[in-house]
Amino acid sequence: MKIDGSTDRQAPLLMQYNRLSEDVRNLDRISWQVPSVAVAITAGLLGVAYQYLQGAIRVCVLLLGGFFVLSLTIALAKHRLMMDVRSRFLQQIERELQIHEFPVTTEESISYLERLRQQGIETRKSWLLDLLKHKIAGIWLLRVLFTTSIFVFVLALLELGLVLYKLVN
Repeated sequence: MKIDGSTDRQAPLLMQYNRLSEDVRNLDRISWQVPSVAVAITAGLLGVAYQYLQGAIRVCVLLLGGFFVLSLTIALAKHRLMMDVRSRFLQQIERELQIHEFPVTTEESISYLERLRQQGIETRKSWLLDLLKHKIAGIWLLRVLFTTSIFVFVLALLELGLVLYKLVN
C-alpha cells in the first residue's frame, strides 16, 4: 500500500499504529480492572470496619477507604481520557494509511452495524445494541466509582458524628 506515492511515511505510521494499538488494549484492560478492584476493596473495607472496628479507628479506616476509592476514580478517568485520545489518533493513522477506520465509540459501532444492516450484511437484531444507544459504559463506571467513594465518605462522616455524640454524652 502506498501513501502519497511513498512507503517512507508508511513504515513509521505502521510502527506507531502498532504501539498505539497495544496502548489502547492495555488501557482498556486497566479500565475494566480498576472498578473490580475498587468494589473488592470497598466490600472488604466495609466488612472489616463494621465487624471488627469501632469509634475513631472505624472513622479513619472509612475515610482512608473513601480517599482510596476516589483516587481510583480519578485514575480511571485519566485512563479513559488517554484511551480515547489514542483511539482517535489510531483513526487518524487509519485515514492516512487509507484503510477502513475502526469504530471506537459506542455510537460509531452502532452506526457501523446499522450501515451493515441496510446493506443486508448484518441481519441479527440485538436488544443490547438498542440499550447501548443511550449510555456509555465507561462513563457509568466512573459514576459508580465516584458514587461509591461518596458513599464511603458519608459513612465515615456518620461514624464521626456518632463518635462525637458519644464523647459529648
